[in-house]
Amino acid sequence: MSCSPAHSVSEGRLSSKSEAADWGYAHVQGGWREVLPQAKSLRLNPAMADSAAVRKWLDALAVPINDACDELEREAAGSVMQ
Repeated sequence: MSCSPAHSVSEGRLSSKSEAADWGYAHVQGGWREVLPQAKSLRLNPAMADSAAVRKWLDALAVPINDACDELEREAAGSVMQ
């Protein structure tokens, strides 16, 4: 699966990861969007990863990441067909 977190599907351009997180939170429908604010915060403050709670949260991201990739792939496929 080739899911690029920095690709803004509907706008067809690459952006920063933080900008992509903001775009995703504003535009996506999946439940995975709820992890975006904390993911962005962690990206901007990597020392937070030293916390046991954050490490536990990181360990649980496989499902939201897969859901995000699936949704973005469906969106990309729909954009190509239009």
